[in-house]
Amino acid sequence: MKKTVFILIIVLCGLSIKEEVKAGRQINIENIQDYTQDYNEIYELEDDITALINDARRMNGDDELPQDFEVDFTKSYKVFIDSDIFSLNSDSKASIMQLLNEGEYVWSLFLQADNNYYIVNISKGLPLRDEAASLLSEDEINRIKSEEGKWIVSGISKLEYEISYDDIINNALKNTQYYEEDVEVVLCGGLKCIHYPVAVIMYEGNAQLIVPLYELEVKGTSEQMRRALPEGASEKDNVYNYDSIKNAVNKMSAEEEYNDMSGSGSVVILSDMSESGVNQNENMLYYFSVIAVVIIITGVACVVVYKKGE
Repeated sequence: MKKTVFILIIVLCGLSIKEEVKAGRQINIENIQDYTQDYNEIYELEDDITALINDARRMNGDDELPQDFEVDFTKSYKVFIDSDIFSLNSDSKASIMQLLNEGEYVWSLFLQADNNYYIVNISKGLPLRDEAASLLSEDEINRIKSEEGKWIVSGISKLEYEISYDDIINNALKNTQYYEEDVEVVLCGGLKCIHYPVAVIMYEGNAQLIVPLYELEVKGTSEQMRRALPEGASEKDNVYNYDSIKNAVNKMSAEEEYNDMSGSGSVVILSDMSESGVNQNENMLYYFSVIAVVIIITGVACVVVYKKGE
């Protein structure tokens, strides 16, 4: 397990997490303490979590944790993973939650020890893949089989500073109409073209906004960006209209998606969907106007010809 965790430490430390900004109100995100069965199982991992943090500290040249250190599970977040919510025809909360609840989720636990901050990822053990079995020792095979379907520590990372998803979301919403509203927040990871977690903001039964929790590069013209931003927000606010991001992701070409996956895995290229929709409407109006004029002129000409014939 330790080799796997160390690899994840290197990968996770390479991510750029959105800088924390203190905000005033509490965001309601599902907490591990709301799930009795999960909590009871994950609480049993406290010794494993402590041992792995000590391993990480030794790697970074830090002292081991104080003897009285206790894992605080209150700063934990439920993150749904690998469910393609962008493929849904509907943006309704009911449709999105139905798909998410049919899929998998992980817990992201944020911890503080003295002046150091950590994120611990907890997921369920996966079944042993046949193609991997030949590359593993008997002990490794037995360990993987014993962990299948059980909560395990899948990754740990030391952070540069304390972060809070609640504060990131609050800061993103502060200039939008939703800041004072009773919104619902769902965290999703492993989305198409957006592989790191985002917050989906629900209001009045529909997904309204997306707030990236890690760096997300959104590319587009100034007009495309204007349409992708909720009213009152600017690019620096780190919040986008849900339907704009969904439409953009679904229109990204296979080549664009491949290039994205081979790079940071966090790039969205805004499409001309909304823009082309406007242009198409304008073009259709133009064509209908031309046709109407032609019909009128033709009709008048026919009347003139008819009268001359009389």
